[in-house]
This record gives sequence, structure tokens and C-alpha cells, in this order.
Amino acid sequence: MASSPEHLQALIDALSSYCAILHMQISVPKTKIMVVSPVAAPAVAFSCNDNPIEQAVLVPVLQYGCRVWGMHSPRVAAANRAPLELQCLYDYYLRTICGLLPSTPHRMLFAQLGLLPLQVLWWQQTLRFWNSFWLRCL
Repeated sequence: MASSPEHLQALIDALSSYCAILHMQISVPKTKIMVVSPVAAPAVAFSCNDNPIEQAVLVPVLQYGCRVWGMHSPRVAAANRAPLELQCLYDYYLRTICGLLPSTPHRMLFAQLGLLPLQVLWWQQTLRFWNSFWLRCL
């Protein structure tokens, strides 16, 4: 894991050099970079041996549509399991990336990574949307 785009590119370059010494090839079409960020990260081009590496952005995809379906009554929220299932999927991928056991506490995972749970991000997005909507109506 890298904390900045520059650090990640340096790690990719180091891996490429190491593989060259061992006469191994990196399959760039099978190589993906996962960006875990609460907001859409700026587009940064990463490459391996002058071949671009595809990026996958996790959080903005999981936030799609939350401004519309983010606010529900407790009865509707209990009947709709989709947000809970998305949170479980998000937790699973974060634990897998970090090499943690499934039994690692949810709060510890997010505290260590400096991230917020999806429900908090969804509420923030929803409240920002409706706040800006009502301000435009005034």
C-alpha cells in the first residue's frame, strides 16, 4: 500500500526492476490499482514498463445514487438490505487488501486506514445534496 501517487509509482518501478533481474514479466493487462478514497481521486496515470495500468476506484462507485436513496425511515431502511450488503462488501475488500482476518473489528479497520464507514459518507453526501438544493430554492 502506498500513501501517495508518487510512492505507488516508485513501488511499481521497484517491482519492475526486481522482476527484470529475475527475468520475469509483469502482466500489465491483469494488473489493477485500487484507489480507496472517500472522494473521487484525481486522475493519475500509473505505468509499468511504459504500459498504462488501469485504476479501480472503490468508494465513489459504492456512493452512486446515495443522494437519492440515502435518507429512509427506519422501517424502510430495515427492509432494504442493500446498504448493509454494500458495507459488508466494502469491509471485505479493505480487510483483503490489508491482509487482515475477517474477525478484525470494523472500527479498528477504519481507524487504522483513516476512513469513514459508508453509511457516514452516504449521509454526508445526502445532506450536502439536499442542503445545496434547498439553498438554490430560497
